[in-house]
Amino acid sequence: MANTFLQVLDERIIVADGGMGAMLGARGVPWNACFEATNLSQPELVKALHLEFVAAGSELIETNSFGANRNKLAALNQADQVKTINAAAVRLARSIVSDNVFVGGSVGPYGRLTDPEYDLSDEERFDVFKEQLEVLLEEGVDLILLETFTQLEELKTALRATRSLDSDIPVVCQMAFSDSVRPSVGAGAVQGLLELEALGASVVGGNCGSGPIGLIRVIEEISHLTEVKLSAQPNASFPQYVNGRYIYLSDPKYFAESAETLVGLGANMIGGCCGTTPDHIRLVAEQVKGWAPAQRVLRPRIQLQENRRIKKGPSRKQIYSPIERVGTTNVTLVEVKPPRGLALGAVRRAAKLLSDSGVDAFSLVENSLAQVRMSPIPLAHILQEEFGIASVVHVTCRDRNLMGQQSALTGAAALGIRTVLALTGDPSTIGDSSESSSVYDTNSLGLIDLLSNLNKGINVAGNRISGSGNFMIGCAFNPNVRRMEPEIKRLERKVARGACFAMTQPVFDAGLIEEMYDKTSHIGIPILLGVMPLTTYRNASFLHNEVPGIRISQEIMDRMRNASEDEASDQGLEIARELLDAATSIAPGFYIIPQLEKYEVAVNLVQHLKQSESALAREAP
Repeated sequence: MANTFLQVLDERIIVADGGMGAMLGARGVPWNACFEATNLSQPELVKALHLEFVAAGSELIETNSFGANRNKLAALNQADQVKTINAAAVRLARSIVSDNVFVGGSVGPYGRLTDPEYDLSDEERFDVFKEQLEVLLEEGVDLILLETFTQLEELKTALRATRSLDSDIPVVCQMAFSDSVRPSVGAGAVQGLLELEALGASVVGGNCGSGPIGLIRVIEEISHLTEVKLSAQPNASFPQYVNGRYIYLSDPKYFAESAETLVGLGANMIGGCCGTTPDHIRLVAEQVKGWAPAQRVLRPRIQLQENRRIKKGPSRKQIYSPIERVGTTNVTLVEVKPPRGLALGAVRRAAKLLSDSGVDAFSLVENSLAQVRMSPIPLAHILQEEFGIASVVHVTCRDRNLMGQQSALTGAAALGIRTVLALTGDPSTIGDSSESSSVYDTNSLGLIDLLSNLNKGINVAGNRISGSGNFMIGCAFNPNVRRMEPEIKRLERKVARGACFAMTQPVFDAGLIEEMYDKTSHIGIPILLGVMPLTTYRNASFLHNEVPGIRISQEIMDRMRNASEDEASDQGLEIARELLDAATSIAPGFYIIPQLEKYEVAVNLVQHLKQSESALAREAP
């Protein structure tokens, strides 16, 4: 069937399978085990999962061989099993498919070495890929899928290795993109895929990385620039780390609707990656199976020019933590994203805009959604010096071990940073540096302990140090759950350990706001309400279905759905104002989270709050 795969893609959409690894984990295979070794130890389980995807409508089954290269298997003491495991992977898939189902040989990145001081040369990587590919091709796969690559040059090496063995076999090249549409290499997503096309890829696209919305942006952009066939196999959603394992809370119906959007934008092959089950694929097949490929309209890209850097703002002598102002005003924080590189012009412009609007503090995220940005600690110092406004600095447990945490936090104290939000942090696997490790020496509770001890002049080892931190310690609180009580219990534990304020996930339900403040009134710390202006219905759907900890009421979803494209952002802003108005009398402060770095929207909300506060003051006797 290898000679007909591309012909079929010319005629109609092909529905691929879903996330084999996550399915194996869900069926009891330990998460730290070698999933590919189940081809030998539990072949019936592997066959059963293939059958479930075929029964759901998959027309392309990937072999269970993603990490079955010499380098990755060596880390599990199975380097001598490359041929055996890969051959078994093809035979198991082939044994359950009919003539109208393709078998694709799955090949992933070569993996990190156990010795951090040494890395493979390009030719050594070439040999690692070639060894695995030789087995897959000998066993008779219909096509090769090079997938979940975050490094463009590594994917090019794998493509070269494939073409050195077979110049004709269809090759699908897929990178793992974050929702920001940037792989972890220097090249942009679209440019990287176009380079792969030029090197001989038959199909280009993306998989893993994030939920559907990230790939929708990639396919939407590249479909206007090339006629090459496109693939999309997103995760079900962003994962949540629960009780030592990653889980994906995703609505299959939303996934299927996203698949329809991807096909409409130009995707020729559609499937799923982590967290996508036969239920997801069944609805996708019902939605798009047999559709003809969408017609594309090619057009050139538009290059945007960077704005000029602005001058420094004024400096103020006394810098107060925003938490110290609770009770005197409705404290207003606005989330500011640090830059992805070294240029500070854009963030300075945002800070100036917000400073002029009267914001009480900036809230600086630390690599949120595991996407690499400048450290918020030195940035907070820079903005504090230039604009005289404090920042709430987010600190996660993902990126540093305990020793590194103490170094970073004592450095923050030396720079005059006093207000810290202690977070566990999203796993690194979901972001744009998926080869990075998630440290998690502790979680947010342990980080609060560390901050509390630094306030007492005690270090991580329990020894006395010179000076003390004087930190105002914050924590996260998520009211968007079916039962709020367990979350309140966790909040109580954080307060007992030293947290003196909390910030919530964005809330999109006025009734839930009232319920939250009623049920937490006994805790005795200010809880700043998260408010996020929506931009479009697609944006609302993405947040509701893909981002952990966010739930949007049906009423608001309906309002965003019914708004025209021109009215959608205004509707989102109006909804945010209504939520602020509903909470003004009960919330001690607000945490405004502008999307897509649209800080002018945040300014509108800050000014709305200031006007409301002035009106209430005039009405007071």
